[in-house]
Amino acid sequence: MISPESSPTWRQALNEVALQEPLIRTRLSLAALEQACACTATPGAVFIGLGLCSPDQLSQGLPLDIIGLLLPAERIRRAVGASALVVLVADSHALLNRFDRREVARSTEEVCAALDRARWALGLDALRVTRATSLHAAPAYREALKRVERVAPDGAGAYFTREAADIAHLQRELGGIVKVGWSISGAPGPSHVIDELAFDRSFCTWTGEPLCAVYCKAGRALDDQRPKASPYITLRPERRICLRVGEDVAGKLALGAQVASGETVRGVRNHLKAMTRSYAQLVEPLEGPLERRAQHMLDRLTGGLAK
Repeated sequence: MISPESSPTWRQALNEVALQEPLIRTRLSLAALEQACACTATPGAVFIGLGLCSPDQLSQGLPLDIIGLLLPAERIRRAVGASALVVLVADSHALLNRFDRREVARSTEEVCAALDRARWALGLDALRVTRATSLHAAPAYREALKRVERVAPDGAGAYFTREAADIAHLQRELGGIVKVGWSISGAPGPSHVIDELAFDRSFCTWTGEPLCAVYCKAGRALDDQRPKASPYITLRPERRICLRVGEDVAGKLALGAQVASGETVRGVRNHLKAMTRSYAQLVEPLEGPLERRAQHMLDRLTGGLAK
């Protein structure tokens, strides 16, 4: 751990958030922050990269679990004094996987609209939503991509290389960033290839640049085969609580109890508890049983409640 005597004030504040926020994987994040000790200047932004697909399928909706990234990211932004919370919607990355351009555009519009509602509902005045297609058109980004392509190992893949160039470019353009991602495991050991820890380690290895990163808990699914999942991608919306009008939290949990084990359902409920707790700390108090608290949060985020 960086000592208080040598750590800039913003680093101390960031460590405190990692210790206190229930949605953050504390051990993993503190270990990552210790390795990123070369990051000394106050970051200009907090950053989230939001994917739209798996390697072979577009997401079928936006899970409510996205709040498990947005709320900790906003708490970090306030703590370190960054001026912006930047969310990059990875539309051009999805096109690299050869999905239909119209379907990618539709998914992008839905995600951007949901983020706009979240800005209003959560009071995220500093939220800036950027589409990768716009970012990648900038000459400075193309230069960053060339630099990354020169150091990326053979077989890295265009998707992974674009992600690394996103970070390299935004680090320079925004005056440093704190990247908020997610991880399936809370231990600072071998990473899973589908979570963001694997990517972050590759970025640092390829470029030699430090990356100040914090890791949140994975989303939760009512699925015994894959109980932990990306917080922003769902391939089986019937097994996730989704950020959409008319979603019935109590009904979805009751249905989940019929198709998933008690352990899996408890995992979903515990993650909902953590999200509602964070929401109550940053946005507004919540009352009643878990189902009611979560439903109120979801309805606010989908525009079903007045602010």
